[in-house]
Amino acid sequence: MLKLKARISYGGNYPEKMNSRFGLLKVKQIMYDQIVYSGTIHFTADNMNRLYIDEEFEVEIGLPTSNSSVLPWAKETGGRIPKNFHQNIDSLCLEVPYIIRKIYNENPTLEGFIELLLIPYFWIFCYYSKHGIMPDGERSHGKEGIIEGYKEIFNTNSTASINKFLEIIKTNNYNGFDVCPCGSKKELKNCHGHIVLQMMNLQSQYHFKPELNHSSIITQKKYFKKKMRF
Repeated sequence: MLKLKARISYGGNYPEKMNSRFGLLKVKQIMYDQIVYSGTIHFTADNMNRLYIDEEFEVEIGLPTSNSSVLPWAKETGGRIPKNFHQNIDSLCLEVPYIIRKIYNENPTLEGFIELLLIPYFWIFCYYSKHGIMPDGERSHGKEGIIEGYKEIFNTNSTASINKFLEIIKTNNYNGFDVCPCGSKKELKNCHGHIVLQMMNLQSQYHFKPELNHSSIITQKKYFKKKMRF
């Protein structure tokens, strides 16, 4: 799973009568919960002078309609990005689902999605293709990568703590006077409470349920590994 860290500067096309200033994208399909765009995006990008690129990618993008809880997604349809490079089964693995939702919620437009999530992904791919290494490191693939993302958000190395945070969110059982799960011994409201509340306001309990399951499974695996050492 990718780690989108550094801000990337952009330039490129500003064509008239386009869906996006990054290129020609057309509406492919309109559904009750999402709109799907397809076409070519063109952009120039530089990340802290580490690599300048001038690129085009064939894409398909799905964005939620008003009041829809569908997670924004994208596919690279030109066959340039191999399946083993940070891809889900049917979309690019842009970030932890919660972070994707947060970024899009703050910038709920096609251009915002392309600029803040899709182009950074393509820049990282181009950097990796040229240098053979990831510019800012990477998370594990799949479930482990999601939990690693939450560890960064809560600034903890404890999967058990993440499990407790997600349990609070999933069960809608926030009490600011409870002890914070991070182990600081502070009250939740004076520690990680603001992050928990932000998550509860942005993403429904339903969306956190599978991630809690992932965290619980990883915690159990670590427990049994420790037990087998004795």
